[in-house]
Amino acid sequence: MALGLLCVMTKAVPAFSCSSDSPCAASVIDGFFLPLITTSLGNPNRVPPTPQPPASARRITIIPEMLPDEPPPGPSVPPVPPVTDPVQRLSVTRTLVAGTLPDGGEADMFFEILPIADPGRDAPPAQVTLPDLELMTVEGDPDMLLMTHLVVLPTGNSWPLQSLSQPVAMQITCGACGPDGAFLRFDGTGMFEMQIESRGGGWITDIDLRGTGGQVAHGEMHFMLHESDGNILTAELAELRLVIDQDRMDLATRLLLWRGARQVMEGVFVGMPTGDSLDKGAFTGQFSGAGCIPVCGVEN
Repeated sequence: MALGLLCVMTKAVPAFSCSSDSPCAASVIDGFFLPLITTSLGNPNRVPPTPQPPASARRITIIPEMLPDEPPPGPSVPPVPPVTDPVQRLSVTRTLVAGTLPDGGEADMFFEILPIADPGRDAPPAQVTLPDLELMTVEGDPDMLLMTHLVVLPTGNSWPLQSLSQPVAMQITCGACGPDGAFLRFDGTGMFEMQIESRGGGWITDIDLRGTGGQVAHGEMHFMLHESDGNILTAELAELRLVIDQDRMDLATRLLLWRGARQVMEGVFVGMPTGDSLDKGAFTGQFSGAGCIPVCGVEN
């Protein structure tokens, strides 16, 4: 009788935690069968209570909390992008033509102040770097270099200083310094200082340059501002003196300056030899308020 009841119970109550994928430990199996055997032997007339499955095999049902009805979400509102102020645009073009030493070279510069424009909500004013202002060889004319660039400036004065002193990274390209009057570029640094006034003056001193052919150049520039239009300033009668190796050159220079949003002065210039200066051809250059360029070997 006990054996028959055991067979009935084993068919009616499966082992919850036993399966082919997860075999039961011996202690679990004993904990399931031993109560059945002892109960049936002690009281044959009483049906044993249904055993509870092991804790590891019990299923727990969680009744989620009923939350009050919420109103349906309204239409999504896109975030408002930051508004960028209008900007002042400045179109700058420079040309440099190389020539042999007797013929020298030619350099010229043009610029146009374009109308104030709205750059769009996601277009902050761009910053100018020296590579942006570098002259490139004109296709079909290896003796001519050209640069055309659009400078983007803030419309209001970018900082209320009355004077400015800053280190600058510089590049100067000579139109007849290389072999047979070829182009030669110099890279280096200088110290820019000026009075920020409508007709103030300024200078670039400590110009220390290294040429691509191993030459060295030192010099300084002095200028008086001719006119000012907001953050754009010009000096039509600047003077640049350069000493390349042992040769001294005095250059009549035209200078274009602008004040950017980074509170630094940047600019481009062109120069032609004057008076008894050794004719090395025309010069054109640019400077930026960025850190020292790698080739100069000086850390500002």
